[in-house]
Amino acid sequence: MGEVRNRNILIGIVDNDPYALKVFGTLIERMSSDFAVIWTCDLGAVAISRCLSPTKRPDVLVTDMSRRIGPHASSH
Repeated sequence: MGEVRNRNILIGIVDNDPYALKVFGTLIERMSSDFAVIWTCDLGAVAISRCLSPTKRPDVLVTDMSRRIGPHASSH
């Protein structure tokens, strides 16, 4: 089997509410020392760009369920 490494789970957060970004980031990092919030942002396009970047790609993306990600997204 492959080598098992101890490393953080990298997390990105996208939400249009600045208070939610701050609260979610704080709560997530307090849940476990294995969690590292590497970025937060309030624009879906920026989050997508960061997820596509090899140097900024998180392991987990937390997003607002009611958020429209693109110009043609439907809330239905």
